[in-house]
Amino acid sequence: VARPPRPVIASLPPPERRLDPALNHLVSEVTKFGFEQFSPPPIADRDLFFGHPRLVSEFGPRVIELKSQNGADSVLCPTHFLSLLKSDLQSQQTEGPHVAKRFYLAPVVEQGAREEANQHRLRHELGIFVLGDEGWFANAHLLYSLTQILTRLGITKFVSEINSLGCKTCQRDYQNFLQEHLRKMNSELCMNCQANLESQSPLSVWGCSEAECRSLLADAPQIVDFLDTACRSSLISVLEAADELGIPYSLNPTLSDSFLEEQVLFRITVQDRLIGFGGNYTFLSEYLGRQGRIPALGFVTSFEKFWDLMPAEWQIPLRHTEVFIVALGELASRKVLKLHRELLTAGIRVAEGLLGNMGIRQQLKEAQEQNSEIALIVGQKEA
Repeated sequence: VARPPRPVIASLPPPERRLDPALNHLVSEVTKFGFEQFSPPPIADRDLFFGHPRLVSEFGPRVIELKSQNGADSVLCPTHFLSLLKSDLQSQQTEGPHVAKRFYLAPVVEQGAREEANQHRLRHELGIFVLGDEGWFANAHLLYSLTQILTRLGITKFVSEINSLGCKTCQRDYQNFLQEHLRKMNSELCMNCQANLESQSPLSVWGCSEAECRSLLADAPQIVDFLDTACRSSLISVLEAADELGIPYSLNPTLSDSFLEEQVLFRITVQDRLIGFGGNYTFLSEYLGRQGRIPALGFVTSFEKFWDLMPAEWQIPLRHTEVFIVALGELASRKVLKLHRELLTAGIRVAEGLLGNMGIRQQLKEAQEQNSEIALIVGQKEA
């Protein structure tokens, strides 16, 4: 297999701020809200990212391809949500329609930009998904879970910007109106916006960062005014749920995403720093080869975006045991292993310091570092 270039990591945390404890804290908090962990494979068949033109345009430049001797093509995954969705599609086919809450937290590798030839970027991607339901309550539940997870991690100064892109019917009516409005000032738009305006995705103009384009778009019609009854009702229900739950949010009728295509979407920011986008991924079921729509809502971000926002206490090991067993001598050590098993079976958080020939002072120090409630010393006589 042809090996990819070595990863380039922009920065590493100082020794006293380790990634592992914070990653463990994050996983622990997500599971408390009923999301089951999915373990995505780091390598996938090439067809997963090249099976549809829309996927090629989004992921093609970021994929690192691996050529094997037997001719089978595979890639290093630049994202894992396609693997998650494909797994759910297979599950829906074999088990029938059902609702599931899944998440993953795993490294992804993607090709660097053109100016970063022979380099690639490594990060820990976090995806949190509600599968099998795309109603307003499922949207509100996902948003509630995300904001509660942030709060429990000590990240409190966040805002959720919410919008709806409507369904395909809403978009068709809106796009015609938007194109007519912007064609009057077409020459003043940047080249990308001019191209998007004439393409099948004129909504992409809302994602332009050019100041002049943003100024020209200020008076453009907004899609919320073109939503049909069902799409408008869904958006209003999500906003009312956010109000009732006390979730800080703002209605942003110009909010769009380069990948998400329809219905309610949102992004979460902390002091103008983007945490991630969430929304409706149902359209991907057809891109992944499934006939018919299989509902899917999700939020995708990276752990690195959480890192600097998490309080320092979440970035140190969370160690707490009820009993730390201190063994003195070989006979005691053998007895301690059996005792350790019995305490674990009884549901007691227990630890020991048997390895490394540590003396009693070192073991008691380890017990203290683990915030142990009891240090149980087993010597020759006790054994």
